[in-house]
Amino acid sequence: MTILFFIKFKSFVDFLLLKALRLTIPSGKSKSSNLLFINTGQIGDLVISSTLLENDKLFKQYNNVYFLIDEKYKELFADYSGIVKLLLVNLNSYKYNYFYRIRFNKKINKYKIKTVYNITSVRPTWNDALALGIGSKEKYCYSNNWKTHTKVFEKCTDKLYTKVLAPYLYNEYDRADYLIQLFNNNIILKQKSFITPQLCSINYDIVISPFSSAKIKDWNIDNFKELTNRIPKNLSILLIGSFEQKNRLHYLKGNNTNVKISAGKVKLNELSILLYSTTLYIGLDSGISHIALKYTKKNIILVGGGTYGMYFPTSKNDDTIFLTKKLPCFNCEWKCKYNSNLCLSEISVSKVVKVVNNLLKR
Repeated sequence: MTILFFIKFKSFVDFLLLKALRLTIPSGKSKSSNLLFINTGQIGDLVISSTLLENDKLFKQYNNVYFLIDEKYKELFADYSGIVKLLLVNLNSYKYNYFYRIRFNKKINKYKIKTVYNITSVRPTWNDALALGIGSKEKYCYSNNWKTHTKVFEKCTDKLYTKVLAPYLYNEYDRADYLIQLFNNNIILKQKSFITPQLCSINYDIVISPFSSAKIKDWNIDNFKELTNRIPKNLSILLIGSFEQKNRLHYLKGNNTNVKISAGKVKLNELSILLYSTTLYIGLDSGISHIALKYTKKNIILVGGGTYGMYFPTSKNDDTIFLTKKLPCFNCEWKCKYNSNLCLSEISVSKVVKVVNNLLKR
């Protein structure tokens, strides 16, 4: 109850500050033709919206095009050299330091943005302040698909936008395609223009990313250990994770000589090269899995039911298999009523091994 009260109270204060920002930075005065996209999401969200950068030729009619992201993910776009310019925000400071927020909005206002698209999947009020408190004339956002998301004055905030886009679309990949179509009626072939695919010096048959950003989205670690043990020893395996996950990666490796680990060694912009060079990727509902979808030919992704269909699965593809245990409680938004995440824990190791063998035979 205390945490819920704090969230609602902060949302209320954020709304008041948003109103104050709109008074001090009046909208609609910019006569320039500058365009801003905002996505304060995590790796997966940014990978999905990277189609904007891959199709940046659509924005040549604008004087300047900007893409605002959390600064800790700038590495993801280190190899991009197109016309879209990155704007970086210290998201933690922007959320909790109101003086930083005011200074940052005044800084962004100097870019004279005429049109802003807030394409963040989840829009807390502090996120809306980035789009609504910078003086732009036209302001667009996606509708909020998170029904249990706590936000004070949500309807009032939405009315401050010029238009709320795609309220009928639930899947984030579909939303990204919709956005591309807004700028061009023709179907655009998305290309990996800001990353040049090349082979790694060491190629692996299988790359496994066994951890997500939230425990509720994880498959049991002992299941991954059994899976690693049951994969044929003539296949090379790389287990990847953060530096903090190093001990758990060593536990999964065990005594298997065909298994290597990489704990925090691969940079975000290098993941695409690593995954492009591997034959099969196995992972969870995570940002790395979104990168794998772009670059690895064959994928197995274990997906829970919390936000089923919002990110995964995306579309039917014989070489990308999404595994889950379907339950009536799907789309609980990870507010699980069981003692364990049955939608994941009831996926058997034998089922995953069978899919691995079938995909490798193709």
